[in-house]
Amino acid sequence: EFSGVDGYGDSGSLIANGSLELDLNSDTEPDGWDHDTGSHNGTISSSSSYNGDYHYRIDAETAENGFQTSCFPVSDAQTYYIDLYAKAAAGVLSHMDINYMEYSTRANCEADSAAGVGVVTSGLTTSTSWAEFGGSYSPDTGALWLKFEIENNDLSSGTNQDLYIDAVRVWYNTTTGAGGLDLAETHPMDKDDEIELGQIVS
Repeated sequence: EFSGVDGYGDSGSLIANGSLELDLNSDTEPDGWDHDTGSHNGTISSSSSYNGDYHYRIDAETAENGFQTSCFPVSDAQTYYIDLYAKAAAGVLSHMDINYMEYSTRANCEADSAAGVGVVTSGLTTSTSWAEFGGSYSPDTGALWLKFEIENNDLSSGTNQDLYIDAVRVWYNTTTGAGGLDLAETHPMDKDDEIELGQIVS
């Protein structure tokens, strides 16, 4: 089991470690998050976070650099919402994208295999001040697992800005964020961890 506190008040959130506070293996990557396939860079940062002590920097690179949430179960009868705070490292970042990745099984989601990929919202512009962004997505028929991807695609626009993100939250069925089982707080961060009494797993 992991020990630590998810520092963001994310009741109703479906993703683990949306505050980006936990890095128990000290690899500079928030626990429960991962980059898309390929060699991409980023790191936990503690300079002027929006919420808590830490946020995450997604580097500007020659190809799109996507950073993915943990997997969570979904139903095509629901609409899923994502909300986050972001800012540019310097100047103006003119191309942040929020994507979805859907899967038919949990194993495929965790292995990032056979994904159905699409865009929630794209071309978002942010400056050096924290600002709130978000979007919504309704899964396709047959999609049972989902993760969101926050992508720094700024190099293609010529401004070459690193992207900072913080306070990421995902919920379903209501724009207020009040609905949904808080899976982020009731299952282990690592799939190999033992289940404790009172924890809820799908």
